[in-house]
Amino acid sequence: MGAFTSADMSKRSVFVCPKCRERLTATAGSLTCSNGHCYDVAKEGYVNLLLADKKHSLDPGDNKLMARARFDFLENGYYKPLANLLRDKLEKFGAKTVIDAGCGSGFYTRVIKSELPSIEICAIDISKEAVRLGAKRGGAEYAVAGVYDIPTADGAFDAVLSVFSPRAFAEYNRVLRTDGRLYIVYPAPEHLIELKKVLYEEGTFENDKSIESEYFTKIDKTVLQYQIDVAGRDIGNLLAMTPYYYRTSPDKIAKASELEHLETTVAFVVEELEKA
Repeated sequence: MGAFTSADMSKRSVFVCPKCRERLTATAGSLTCSNGHCYDVAKEGYVNLLLADKKHSLDPGDNKLMARARFDFLENGYYKPLANLLRDKLEKFGAKTVIDAGCGSGFYTRVIKSELPSIEICAIDISKEAVRLGAKRGGAEYAVAGVYDIPTADGAFDAVLSVFSPRAFAEYNRVLRTDGRLYIVYPAPEHLIELKKVLYEEGTFENDKSIESEYFTKIDKTVLQYQIDVAGRDIGNLLAMTPYYYRTSPDKIAKASELEHLETTVAFVVEELEKA
């Protein structure tokens, strides 16, 4: 399973047609189903399966600024320990088929595929720009699609990754096999607390986001916390990929962006859940 290229256009896709749910096949630069619905494959190797009636805006998800900032920041390795933790959990579970649901620019997808090459992994995100950036790096089958209407068959995956993404529990339950696993990542209370103190003088801690779902049973909870030293343009990139960028006055954003470096805590909760 990998990004579609002009040299590789004769294979079945993991994705199904969002209109009729028939399996898609790659032929001559597009994905088509048996009912004749056709979706062009972009030059970067992704396909747009987000139907117009599923959009909540003209350009949903991360805009170009946010997507590029997230891509540049993550590529510099600040969250690599989190990617390593997810890799280890998938390897321990023995997952063979994985979907990164709400993949952004595909950082975690790429780390997992590069270090566990036998895994078949695909990735979706509602942001066209984020998917475009991810697909350019290859390593997975990418599609523009929302997590509440995933264009794949029932029971298609051993594991679902949901990293800072909406919790579409019913849909995750549908696409997982009977004993599949869901890995949800969200900020721990201490996440970026020093950055918030720069912006707000008295930084507030994240709210508890513990998971409850009728579809899943929690089997493990891991907290990963460490310090990062962010410098130069990466400070602006970190700001642009957080909600604080749009909730904070321009003068405080400018003040934070002028810092030469910022040492801050990053703290993640990874919850592992099994289908109930």
